[in-house]
Amino acid sequence: MILLLMRKILITTILILLSSASLLLGQIIRGLPYNHAIAEQEHTETGIPEKAATAPIQFTDGFFEDFSDYRGRVFPREDHFTDRYAYINSSWADSMISLGVATLDACDQYGFPYYSSDSGVVSSDTLTSQPFEFPEGVPAALYFSFFYQAGGLGDLPEGILSDGSGEQGEDSLVVDFYAPGEDRWIQKFYTLDNTKPNQFNKVEIPLTDTFRMDGFRFRFRNYTSLPPLNQQGIDLGKFENDDMWHIDYIRLTDGPTDADTFQLGDIAITKPLLPSLQEYTTVPWKHYSLAQSTIERRNIPLTVQDFGTNYGGNIFFFRNFQTTDLGTGNELRTREWEREFTGFESYTFMDDFTTGFYFRSDTTVGVLEIKAYLETEAEQPRENDTVVRKEVYFDHYAYDDGTAEAGFGIDGEYQDLSKIGLRFRAFTPTNTTDTLRAILLYFVKSIDSVSSYAEYQIEIRKNDGLKPADETLYISDIYSPDYSKGINEFTRIEIDPPLLISDTFFVVIHQLDGYLNIGYDINTDNAHKLYTYINQEWIKPVNLTAGTPMIRASFGKYSLPTAIESPVLTGSFRVFPNPAEDLIRLDFPDEETQSLLIQVYSMTGALQLSELTDQQSLSIEGLRSGIYLISASTTDGKKRYTTKFIKK
Repeated sequence: MILLLMRKILITTILILLSSASLLLGQIIRGLPYNHAIAEQEHTETGIPEKAATAPIQFTDGFFEDFSDYRGRVFPREDHFTDRYAYINSSWADSMISLGVATLDACDQYGFPYYSSDSGVVSSDTLTSQPFEFPEGVPAALYFSFFYQAGGLGDLPEGILSDGSGEQGEDSLVVDFYAPGEDRWIQKFYTLDNTKPNQFNKVEIPLTDTFRMDGFRFRFRNYTSLPPLNQQGIDLGKFENDDMWHIDYIRLTDGPTDADTFQLGDIAITKPLLPSLQEYTTVPWKHYSLAQSTIERRNIPLTVQDFGTNYGGNIFFFRNFQTTDLGTGNELRTREWEREFTGFESYTFMDDFTTGFYFRSDTTVGVLEIKAYLETEAEQPRENDTVVRKEVYFDHYAYDDGTAEAGFGIDGEYQDLSKIGLRFRAFTPTNTTDTLRAILLYFVKSIDSVSSYAEYQIEIRKNDGLKPADETLYISDIYSPDYSKGINEFTRIEIDPPLLISDTFFVVIHQLDGYLNIGYDINTDNAHKLYTYINQEWIKPVNLTAGTPMIRASFGKYSLPTAIESPVLTGSFRVFPNPAEDLIRLDFPDEETQSLLIQVYSMTGALQLSELTDQQSLSIEGLRSGIYLISASTTDGKKRYTTKFIKK
């Protein structure tokens, strides 16, 4: 065990060094130490229990789950599963069968790692079904099947080692069946096979009489091997979420299924819709008209795969697009195309379709929904025939989709005093300027918030060709990463005084002291707009993983609102005494007369206290000694205050 852990630490170190070398002078991409998307949804949801109440699945014609209709939800659906450990996403798997997978990895249901003081091989995530109820006359032969992928676009489990040692790792995927008559779980599948990280592999298991009865359940489990937190010499800032297994297309049927994905009898949409603008995922609402006329897509790609719907013969189907202005509820445009599709074919359609969305001067925010769906007369699952995208236009330019899959920065010899520059093009009305008011940065948290001690400055520069110019328009004060904004929110740095901008400019992050772990979105590729300043020279990264640093440019007074109706006013307040022992008092800059939702988080983002109160004091007697984040939100959601305090 110790040998395997030492090998994992060594391999991780070598990969980091090789990554640094290949990306030129220390430019690296690191995996996430926490799953921020899970942590964000966990602490924003209210009234949802950790485990859903038991609700048996009525087995009639069969059971099917391919995780394609979750529409941004990250937890397994409660009517199919009893726990919330698996991460539902469309980011980490490679070449998905249909849109969405369940990922088992090294992070728990709160998005935090399974590390312990003596971590070795750790039993990690589970995905457990609700119990089944079978009708009378259930077929004598039932078959359970699923597809799995090791690693994909994420971290490869250490199963079958490729270092020539002849040894095996212990990062495994396990499937258990529950035998109601024996009241116990029985292992039915086990694998270490990580040799096909870009392929989904099918498994099929017959249900014997032991399991073919009311109360039957199935569950997936994984084991991860992570270095212990107290390992001497380990940099806590370099811990990453590891050992990913992706699960897709789970079925329980009354007969054996065919051997591979091309005999599923299904036609499915396999990729998310791209943004309707070609450069940005969003632009300031008041810039939308010019941006739309300049960079709107003349078509929105739709990728469809046939998996033997018509036994390999041609299939006739309709594909549809529909757009809606969610601000007014008005349907904007619909289009329908028909196509005879060759069996087993995968194709990306590039039809002539634009959204019909337009700027309205009487609003401060625009919200667009784009939906694409298939229609066919074939008998096949309908869940994966629809894909939906929502776009919000408010006050800022963004290249990213709002969720980080990794962190980006400069490490090693050139870590300190290096710079990261991201190019922006402003679509201000002709012959006019607009005011750049703030920069929004998303920082990836590290274990124990190690990266919060780093320091940085923001510069705004003109462009010199494609590179940042020597001329600096603005230099900020010195800051450190601020995690008080929440788990998956951006830190807003005000530009004071604001700058008049009319064309292309660079946002430059000057990394002064320590590694800045800036969020990196691997689902949008804008690495060609990124430059780094190392050893007195602006250079363009090479061999950099496709993606986008999560840096945004704001032309408004507030950051993106959580509610569409109006922006959220944010600020800080005073906590005293600080440090405190058992009780803290809250002093707000404005006199608050309404009840406040008070929430206290650890520095890793774990919710510790939550209380709705009209009292301006809070008992912290039950907290351990340490540093905490505290937020206070008005019940109408229009004001939110944040600050830090120390518990003695």
